[in-house]
Amino acid sequence: MARLARRLGERGVLLPAISADEAALVEGLEVRRVDSLDRAARFLAGEIQIAQLDSAATRTRAQTPPRAMPPIFPKSMASTRFGARSKSPSPARTTSSR
Repeated sequence: MARLARRLGERGVLLPAISADEAALVEGLEVRRVDSLDRAARFLAGEIQIAQLDSAATRTRAQTPPRAMPPIFPKSMASTRFGARSKSPSPARTTSSR
C-alpha cells in the first residue's frame, strides 16, 4: 500500500501499528501510525499532531537479526522424536491366538 501511495504521488499515509513500521521502509513517503479512526480523523482535521515514523530507525530495526527463540519442547522431550511415545506395543493391541 505504501509503495502504491508513493507511486500515485501521495505525500503520506496513516496506518495501524501492524502495518506502519513496514510502510516506513518506503522512502519518500510520510508514514504516521494511528491507533483509531478517531485519531486519524482528528489528525486530518488539524486538531492533533501525530509524529511521522523515522524511516532510518525502522530500517535499523528491520536489519537487526532476531533473538534466538527458546526450544519449543522441554529437554525431557527432546530425546524422542517430537515428543512421541516409544514404539512398544500397548496391551490393547496385542493379538491373542485362539
